[in-house]
Amino acid sequence: MDDSHWEYNVQLDPTSLAGNCSKEEIKRELARVRKVFDGLPVQGYFDGTPATYALRVKPSHAGPYLYMEIELRGDWKRYVRPEHQKGYSRWKREGEKKYHIDSDLLMTRTLVNLFPHHKLAIVNNSDGFEKDLPRGSAELVKLGYQVISPRREYDEQGWTTEAQTELLLHLRSPETLCKAFDARATQILQSIQERLPEIETFTFATYSPWRVIKGTGWQRDNYKTRSEKKEEHVNPVKSLEEIPATWIPQVLEQRCKNLPLNHALGLTSKVQTSSGVYHLPMIDFAAGNHDVKFALEKLHMPGIVVNSGNAGHFYGFHLLEEDEWRKFMEEIKQHDWVCRNWPALQREQGYSLLRLTPCRYRLSQPCGTRKVSPPWTRERTTSEEKSPAEILAAA
Repeated sequence: MDDSHWEYNVQLDPTSLAGNCSKEEIKRELARVRKVFDGLPVQGYFDGTPATYALRVKPSHAGPYLYMEIELRGDWKRYVRPEHQKGYSRWKREGEKKYHIDSDLLMTRTLVNLFPHHKLAIVNNSDGFEKDLPRGSAELVKLGYQVISPRREYDEQGWTTEAQTELLLHLRSPETLCKAFDARATQILQSIQERLPEIETFTFATYSPWRVIKGTGWQRDNYKTRSEKKEEHVNPVKSLEEIPATWIPQVLEQRCKNLPLNHALGLTSKVQTSSGVYHLPMIDFAAGNHDVKFALEKLHMPGIVVNSGNAGHFYGFHLLEEDEWRKFMEEIKQHDWVCRNWPALQREQGYSLLRLTPCRYRLSQPCGTRKVSPPWTRERTTSEEKSPAEILAAA
C-alpha cells in the first residue's frame, strides 16, 4: 500500500497527546501491524446484501497514531437494492466530487485506533470487533498493545478535543498499564537534574490551568487582563508536594493516575539543596510571532526550551535566592516575549509554576526542544558576575 502521500502531507506535533513518534517510527510500526492484520476478510452487509470487507491498517493524518478500518470496494450496483440506487448514485457522485473519494470505494468503518507511543489500542466497539475478528484482541496483545474500549466511538478523521480527552482519561486510569506521566515530561526534569545535581528536592503543584473570572465563567487565556472590578482566580493550586529528586519518576506516576481531568501537574521554581531553598528561573513565553532566539540571547543563561503546545517555556540551569528570584520576575515582565501578567502572578503566589502534564483544557504534552548555553556562560564563582535579573535589567 502506497503511503507516500501520508509521509508528504502529515505534520507531526511533538506535543501531541498521542505521542511524539517520528515518521520513521510510525512507518516501522505500520509495517509490523500490517503484517498481522492487513487484508484480512471481514464478513458483513451493505444495504442488506452480504459483502466481504477487507481490513486495512493506515497511518493517521491527524496525529502520530494508526487506525484499523474495514473497507468495501467494487461495483455499488451489485450491493445497492434497486429502490435505493437513484439516491445512492447521486450521493456517490457528490461524495467523489467533494471529498475526492475513490470511485470504487463503497464504505469504510474504523474499528481500532492504535497509539504506539502508549502501546494502547482503543477499540470502538469491543463486541463488534471480536465478532468481526475473533482473534483480533489476542493478536494486538501479542504486538504489545493493551486493548480497551472507549465510552463512545470516534473515527480516524475525528481527532477532536473529545477524542483526545478520551485518550487522557484512559492514560490516567489505574486499569491501564501505560504511563500517565509521559516520558517527555520526565526528560524535562532529567535535563534540569543533570545540570543542577545539587538539587535534592523539587516542589510540584497540582492545579487547574484555567482562570475563573467572576461573572464571566471559564476563560482559555490564563493571563488575559480584565476589568479591575472583576474578581480573578488564576491557576488555582490544589496542593503542593515536595518530592526528593531520586523519587520523582515513581511518585509522579502515582500522582497522575486517577488525577482529575481538569487538573494538571506542574513544576514550581522552589527547590531544596543542602545549602537551603532556592528558585529555578522560569519563563512562560507569550503566544504570537515572538523571536524566542532573541529572548534567549537577552537571558544570557543556559537552560532548556520547552514546547508547551502554545508558545513555550524556559527553565534556567541556575539557582536564585529569594530576593534574586523576585528581582528576576520583576525584570522579565518588561519584555513583550513574556506572557502578559504571568510574572506578577508568580510573584504573588511566591513561586513560578509551569505545566508538565496535559489536562482537559490544555491537551498538549510539554516536551523539551533544545538545550541552550551561551558560549561565554561560566559557573558563577565570583561576586563580579551578574545575576540573571541584573543582565536583563541592562539589556
